[in-house]
Amino acid sequence: MDQVLYSSYIIKIPVISRISPSQAQLTTRLNNKTYFGLSSSRGNFGKVFAKESRKVKLISPEGEEQEIEGNEDCCILESAENAGLELPYSCRSGTCGTCCGKLVSGKVDQSLGSFLEEEQIQKGYILTCIALPLEDCVVYTHKQSDLI
Repeated sequence: MDQVLYSSYIIKIPVISRISPSQAQLTTRLNNKTYFGLSSSRGNFGKVFAKESRKVKLISPEGEEQEIEGNEDCCILESAENAGLELPYSCRSGTCGTCCGKLVSGKVDQSLGSFLEEEQIQKGYILTCIALPLEDCVVYTHKQSDLI
């Protein structure tokens, strides 16, 4: 069901009962809209462009490797779930550390998180529930015990 907000413009906003970190980052402005990794702007006359795909290799504690597709608008945890993989998580907002992994190569944006200390980030620790891959990555999963 849509909810209508009244102002000088009428904007319909879908009511979302459960919002993921990637959905929380969605922005809406009159002339520039971004929805679920697709963007459109007035200057492009309604053309829709898909975000560039990133390869994320996940390595379990047992050494099992799984490669998934992701993009800079979808966190690693959500991309893994979409591919049918199960990773540990709890808060889904970067505040608990349950989903901790260690970035071996590549680059991620995890600016939404507040749990990791700067020293841990410098050592390569990431929170998969908020980490957005900016390039192809390799991540060791299940690293919560390293933070203790």
